[in-house]
Amino acid sequence: MNINKIGLSLLNCIRINNDVNKNIFLNKDIKDLREYNEKKHNKYLEDISFYISNYENKRNENTTIYEEYLNRRFGLYKQWLDNKNIDNLHKLVNFPRPELNDVPDIYTKQRIVSSLK
Repeated sequence: MNINKIGLSLLNCIRINNDVNKNIFLNKDIKDLREYNEKKHNKYLEDISFYISNYENKRNENTTIYEEYLNRRFGLYKQWLDNKNIDNLHKLVNFPRPELNDVPDIYTKQRIVSSLK
């Protein structure tokens, strides 16, 4: 359904002599176009919601986890810089890395935002 069909319907209504039929055909086509656009928009909103919940939120969580890891590790690094002994080095080297979510790199926020325009 597109605006061209509305134009063709309008031309057909001009050819029809009965005013009742003109309004029925034109109103039906306009209603169909509006419903089609609403369905398309709702599908788009569902896709954005799916992307945010399954990808963007997990990426943000990974960023937060990694920043917390770096902040805690920085304390050990500073301690090692202040006193370079083997115990501080072992603490720094053996500091456990965080477990991050596995998020496939399929879309980016930029791609979603650009499709809004």
